[in-house]
Amino acid sequence: MHLASAHLGLVEAEMAADLIELYERIDFSRDEIGVLSREVSVFVSDAIHHEARPTVGRPTLDLFANQKRPVPTAVKSRAGTIANELRAVLDGLACQLAHRNGNIASDVYFPISKSRAIFEDDGHRKIRKLSDADRNKIIDLKPYQEENPLLFGLHEADRTRKHQRLAGCVGQSSMQIPGVQIKGGSARFVNCTFNGFHVENMTVGNVTNKTMIDGVGRDVMIASGVPITLPFEVKFWIAYADPECLAGRDILDALSEFAEEVEEIVRQFDD
Repeated sequence: MHLASAHLGLVEAEMAADLIELYERIDFSRDEIGVLSREVSVFVSDAIHHEARPTVGRPTLDLFANQKRPVPTAVKSRAGTIANELRAVLDGLACQLAHRNGNIASDVYFPISKSRAIFEDDGHRKIRKLSDADRNKIIDLKPYQEENPLLFGLHEADRTRKHQRLAGCVGQSSMQIPGVQIKGGSARFVNCTFNGFHVENMTVGNVTNKTMIDGVGRDVMIASGVPITLPFEVKFWIAYADPECLAGRDILDALSEFAEEVEEIVRQFDD
C-alpha cells in the first residue's frame, strides 16, 4: 500500500464513521481555496496596478492604484461555492447528530443566528432532535453574531453568495518598519520619525471597497505624503464588499478561517 494511502486509512480509522464524508468535504474546500488563491494571484498581478507621483507642492509622493477590470465571475463563483460547501458541512453535521439520536433529519439544521434572542427561539428548534449532550455543545458555541462573529460571517457569506460583490482593493501597505503594518482601514502619521525617516503628514490605506468597485478603470489614491526615501511596499488582495460583516476582509484569509472553524466544530462531535 502507498504510504500516503496508509496514512489516510489510519486517519479515517480514528474518525467517527458517520463524519468521514464531512471531513472530506472540508478537505475539498481547502483544495478549492488553493485554486482560488492562484486565481486571485493572477488577477491581482495583472489587473491592479499602482504608481507613485510627486505630491503637488510638497517634497513627498502620493500613491495611486488602478483596478483595470472587475473581479472575474469565476473568482466570485468559486468564493461563493466554498462558503456554501463549508456552511453545508455544518448542516450535514446536525443531520448526522439527529441520526445518532435515533431521529430522522427533517427540519434539522445547524443554527447560526443574527442575535441571541433569535438563536434561543428559532435556533433551538433546529436542533431539538439532537441529544441533550450534542445540543448543549452547539449552544456552548454561541452561534450568533455578537458572540461568534466568525461563524456568523460564514453564514452571511453563504447566504449572500448569489448576489454578493467582491472588490479588488488595497491590501497590505507595509513600510518595512518593525511594528508598522496596515491591512485594511487607514492610518495617519504626523511628525514621526521611523528609523531616521521623518514623516511630516502621511496617510496610508485611505481607500474603501466601494471606492474600488465604483472606481474600476480610474486612479484611486491609496497613500499620500509618503517621504521619497521611505521604503514602502504595497500589496493587494481581493476583499469582500458584501455582506457588511465581512466588508474589507481578504476572501482567502476569511475562507481559510471558516474552514478551520468548521473542522474544529466537527471534531467536537468525533467520539
